[in-house]
Amino acid sequence: MRNATNEMCAMVQFLESAASATLEVQRLHRRLDALDERRKNLRLEKGAVARKLSRLIDDEHKRELTVVNEELESYRRVEAFVARVPKRVHRTILQRRYLDVGKSWTEIQDALADDGLFYSHRHLLRLHAEALEAAQKLWHEEKKWEEGTERR
Repeated sequence: MRNATNEMCAMVQFLESAASATLEVQRLHRRLDALDERRKNLRLEKGAVARKLSRLIDDEHKRELTVVNEELESYRRVEAFVARVPKRVHRTILQRRYLDVGKSWTEIQDALADDGLFYSHRHLLRLHAEALEAAQKLWHEEKKWEEGTERR
């Protein structure tokens, strides 16, 4: 039982990492925009100091882009995992809950209604629990498969 609980916690943390990745990418894009603006202003200046600062900004820009790519890859892993959940309604709920950042249950309910899926708030929470169970089953199967391939 404890192993199943730990596995569920790990899987939920994995799902929640998509929101963290999204927020981090948004923050980094603002940072990249600021760096681009600083770089643009430096191009108007001349001299060794301006060139040195420009190179430092270029280096920082490359580092930030690397982090953006890592965060996007993290998001894509969650997105691909959710896409493998068998039932459409479960996939949709997990996508709305974990991939669409900051959505309340009411907003998720409205989005589902837009897709022609009309559920009460209570039933939506029940479906979310089912979706988590389906995701946990998939998580467990994939972990077992990964462990089996690592041993070979």
